[in-house]
Amino acid sequence: EASPLPVGEGNDGGSPLPPPIDGNLPLPPPGEGGWGDEGAVFRLLVRAGERLADLHVNYETVEPWPLEAVCTATPLSYRVEKMRLSKDRTELVVNDTLTLRGIPPEVFEYRLGNRSALEWVIDQYQVTTDKRSGITSDPNRPEDEEYIVNLVKRVVRVSVETVKVVREIAGVEL
Repeated sequence: EASPLPVGEGNDGGSPLPPPIDGNLPLPPPGEGGWGDEGAVFRLLVRAGERLADLHVNYETVEPWPLEAVCTATPLSYRVEKMRLSKDRTELVVNDTLTLRGIPPEVFEYRLGNRSALEWVIDQYQVTTDKRSGITSDPNRPEDEEYIVNLVKRVVRVSVETVKVVREIAGVEL
């Protein structure tokens, strides 16, 4: 019977799994700014990876970025129809009654393909109606009116923290 997974080198063919990694992987030689004493750079990169994984996997529970919520009309509403950024990209107009101020420029350095994570949220979290079917997609949550605003604040936090970590590891010489 054929194995569903590739048989690894040194595997006797009796197991569908490749052989376990024994920890003896070759590492680049230490040098100026290199691996240093006992893998200090490696540990730094591991910690950076752990921080990034924690931020991105747990984005819904990170501390929201302290954007200033400005009530521009009453009654205040958190309902989103279509959000838009100000020209200088420091403010997000949520709706006619609410604007979020204080978006840091680093937010736009963290990219998902050709746009920032915040721009992706702005694009995806809007009310749309399919022309053919007439079906309306509404991302607002009646049970949690502030969900989208809080999501925006968390995406700002994840973006800023991601850029911080990436800058830290970009300066590491391997």
